[in-house]
Amino acid sequence: MNTFFCLESKTSTIAFINQQFRMELNTAFTEMIRNVSSKGHESREIQSWLMMSSIWPSVALTSGYLYFVILGGPKLMEGRKPYNLKSPMLVYNLLQVVFSSWIVIKGIKETYGSFFTGACVPSLLDSKTAYEVETLNWFYMMSKYVEFLDTIFFILRGKWNQVTFLHVYHHANMAIFTWVFVKYISGIQIFMIALCNSFVHAVMYGYYLLAALGPQVRRFLWWKRYITKLQIVQFVAIISFMVNLQVQGCDCSPWFILFSICNTSSFLVLFLCFYAKAYTSKTNVD
Repeated sequence: MNTFFCLESKTSTIAFINQQFRMELNTAFTEMIRNVSSKGHESREIQSWLMMSSIWPSVALTSGYLYFVILGGPKLMEGRKPYNLKSPMLVYNLLQVVFSSWIVIKGIKETYGSFFTGACVPSLLDSKTAYEVETLNWFYMMSKYVEFLDTIFFILRGKWNQVTFLHVYHHANMAIFTWVFVKYISGIQIFMIALCNSFVHAVMYGYYLLAALGPQVRRFLWWKRYITKLQIVQFVAIISFMVNLQVQGCDCSPWFILFSICNTSSFLVLFLCFYAKAYTSKTNVD
C-alpha cells in the first residue's frame, strides 16, 4: 500500500512539474516575442479568438503534421495501394480557390491604395478597416493548418516525389510563424504577406483543380512553370515591402522585419533552386 501511494505521489509530482514547466515556457516565449514586437498589440481583440491564446495548439497541429509526414503516413501506406481521391481533391481545390480569392478581393477593397503609396500603412487605415484586416489575417492563419491536407493527399495518393523538403518546410514554417505574426505584430503590417500569398494560392489551386480533372485537360496546363515564377515574384515583393517598412521608419518591430526578410529569403532560395532543377535542366522531363 505504501509503495502504491509512493508511486502515485511521484506521478503527481512529475505531472505538476511538467505543467509548471509548460506554463513557464509559454510565459517566457510570450515575453520574448512581446519584447521584440510592436508596442501595444497584445491588447488587440484578436487575442481572444480561437487558437490565439496560446501557441501550443499551433505547435501540436504542426507536430502532428510532421509526425504523419515522417512516420505515420509511410507506415499507413506500407503495403497499400494509393487511394483514388479525385472527388475530395476537386472539392478541396475548389474551396481553396474560392477562399483565396475572397481574401484577395476583400483585402484589396479594404486597403485599396494603402500598400502602394510608400507611406507607413497604419496611418492610412481607420480602426474599422484595421479590424477587418485583422479578421482576414486570422482566417489566413487558420488556412495554413487546412493546407496540411496538400501533403496528406500526396501521401495517400502515393505521390512521394512531391513530398519534398521544400514542400514540408514551407507548410510547417508558415503554420507556426503566421500564428506568431498574427498574434504579436500589427495586423496591417503583415497583411501584405497574406494578400500576396492568397493571390498566388488562388492561381495555384486553380491549376490543381484543373489537373485533378484528369488527363483530358493536360494540354491546357502548359502554364505550370509560371506558377513557380509567380511565387518567386511574390517573395521578392514581400522582401521589398519589408525593406520599405524599415526605410520609412514605420511602427513595426525591426526584429519582425529582419526575421521576415530572412524567412522569406529562405523560401526564395529554395524556390529558385526548385525552378532551376525542374525547368532549366536539359535532362528534365515534364
